[in-house]
Amino acid sequence: MNVKLYKAIVSSVIGKLAVYIVQFTLLMIYARLFSPDDFGKVASIFVFVVFFQLLSDIGIGPALINEKRISKSELNGVFTLTIIIGIITTIIFLVSSVFISDFYSDKIYQLLVLCIAPTVLFSCCSIVPYTCCLKDVLIIKINIIEAISHIISFLLIIITLDFISPIVLLALRSSIFSCVRFFILYKVSSKTSLGRAIIGFDFSIFERIWKFSSYQFGFGIINYFSRNLDNILIAKFLGPIKVGIYDQSYQLMRYPLQLTSFALSSAIQPVLSEKKSDLEYIANEHNKLIEKIVCLSLIIFSFFFFNSELIVYLILGDKWLKVIPLIEIFNYSLPFQMIMATSGAFFQSIGRVDLLFRAGLIGSIIFVISIVTSIFFYSIKATAWSVTISFYSKFYIYILYTI
Repeated sequence: MNVKLYKAIVSSVIGKLAVYIVQFTLLMIYARLFSPDDFGKVASIFVFVVFFQLLSDIGIGPALINEKRISKSELNGVFTLTIIIGIITTIIFLVSSVFISDFYSDKIYQLLVLCIAPTVLFSCCSIVPYTCCLKDVLIIKINIIEAISHIISFLLIIITLDFISPIVLLALRSSIFSCVRFFILYKVSSKTSLGRAIIGFDFSIFERIWKFSSYQFGFGIINYFSRNLDNILIAKFLGPIKVGIYDQSYQLMRYPLQLTSFALSSAIQPVLSEKKSDLEYIANEHNKLIEKIVCLSLIIFSFFFFNSELIVYLILGDKWLKVIPLIEIFNYSLPFQMIMATSGAFFQSIGRVDLLFRAGLIGSIIFVISIVTSIFFYSIKATAWSVTISFYSKFYIYILYTI
């Protein structure tokens, strides 16, 4: 394996492990401080936050990483545009709070949108400083920043726990995290090769990156619906408590993905994009990496298979025991998800986000059909099985596009 890629992967995994430990520890505390109903209502809103984050991102980050030369004025122009887009999408999100509360038939969602809305703005403003750090492969530093941001948001929640409603604090958590993360990233970006961005109006770079970013944006949109439609429909038809249980089970299952495949993905594109014209080389690196992921995924699958009850009890506590059967179902899709999770980075490395978009579109159509069908059973177990089976179909599509 390429030495630079290997070092980037090791750095990414170590950094992600630090974030993982922090998130894991804080989740154990949050699960005991807040009820499944609180988690469910916030999770119901957060699916819309993710959508508006996608609208504000428009695929800029990966497109910038794929560019070999970016002038200071071009970087400033991109930064200015992300701020403008972030402000506009945040305002639209705030205005949509009325429609969201009507959709869920509960006025509390208007307050929750107000608390969570800053997440959209600061996430958008973070795109350029984050990309500057990632382009220099400062992966450990990025993950340390994430860990610090989580800790600071946790401390602020604990300090104000006796003065503010629990559900409001839970909603504010992501806004505090995004705000702290942006300011630290912005400060750190001054030490990168691209430097710290300021307000500027040179938008000429978009002539070069618009095609790449548009496909990346399109993939993000269809991937959003394939990852969040289940939460939206469960919240609408089964209620916030069910979506709280469902969301926590899905998030627990995704922690191994965050530590392994997602950590690898952040290292792959910045390193391999330098050799994007050498397809044979990238294919060999892909195959070597997949072999290791397969072995690791089987170990993690076995651990979850035999210890799901213990995992839930230790991390979430006894009021979350209904999560256990859902984790057992999701676990069957874990090896397939781990293999597929790195595919996007390889497509990005060779500049073929059009293939990523097509594969994602087909997989998302299958996913949406499965979710919509399963919701008529009025059972979160049926939805969990539907999600798991749809990952098998997406894996088959992934194989077709990578051979």
